[in-house]
Amino acid sequence: MGYRGCLIALALTACPGPEPVRPHPPDPAPAPEACDAACDKWRQLGCPEGQPTPNGASCEDVCRNAEESGATVLNPACVLSAPTCEDARRCTR
Repeated sequence: MGYRGCLIALALTACPGPEPVRPHPPDPAPAPEACDAACDKWRQLGCPEGQPTPNGASCEDVCRNAEESGATVLNPACVLSAPTCEDARRCTR
């Protein structure tokens, strides 16, 4: 290995690898009142999301469970400012 090869080998071994990916902690769940208010807004807008599920779970229960699980975010604060069902649906991720 020539001089240039040694420099490349040295540079490759001296440089640290990429940082390990660390999971982002879930956002804290909103206060129960946030889900209550968001569900009231869903119902005020006439959105089906404000109604109980076919299995009988209330909107409030669905909201709290979703927020606590971290699997999805319903973003109750965003729902409160939505003027339409379609806008409220854009709040979720």
